[in-house]
Amino acid sequence: IFQRKYYDVKLSENTAVGTNTEIFVFGRQGAALALKYDLRIAAGNWNSTFELSKSAAGENTLMLKKSLDYETTNEYKLLLYASRGYIFDTMILAVTVMDENDNGPLFPVSQMIHSVKENMSPGTPVFTAVAQDLDKSDVIKYSITSEEFSIGETNGRVVTKRKFDYELEREFSFVLTGTD
Repeated sequence: IFQRKYYDVKLSENTAVGTNTEIFVFGRQGAALALKYDLRIAAGNWNSTFELSKSAAGENTLMLKKSLDYETTNEYKLLLYASRGYIFDTMILAVTVMDENDNGPLFPVSQMIHSVKENMSPGTPVFTAVAQDLDKSDVIKYSITSEEFSIGETNGRVVTKRKFDYELEREFSFVLTGTD
């Protein structure tokens, strides 16, 4: 019945619920064969994320019923089952979820305390900030609100800009930001 045993579709995790994607599982004679066979999802449709339907032209479509989230599930392998009477066939429809930049970087803690020895040379490393981003393909850029310290934009390394004197200044506060 199926001309191919494996068919793949790529969908962005930002695809709107209700979107229909044509799936040409029956090949060139798709609409004609689609009318002859009962097609259903037999397995792999976790959380009832998808539903099969027909387009106005009679082609099979895969309708998105629930939101996609790459960070939760990045691929669905749907087992499709087509039958008519005693004749049946199965195939795999692989739906790959494409990652989008839908998560911002997060620092594991909201505040940190570090120390710097007095009279250390400018450029002395203090600590390395590490933010985490659930979006795999994103590059995190760091920035800092401070006159006394600077940060490596891509590596998060915080260094001193000048020497410090403990008797004159004992504490500094600043804000670190991570963006993607």
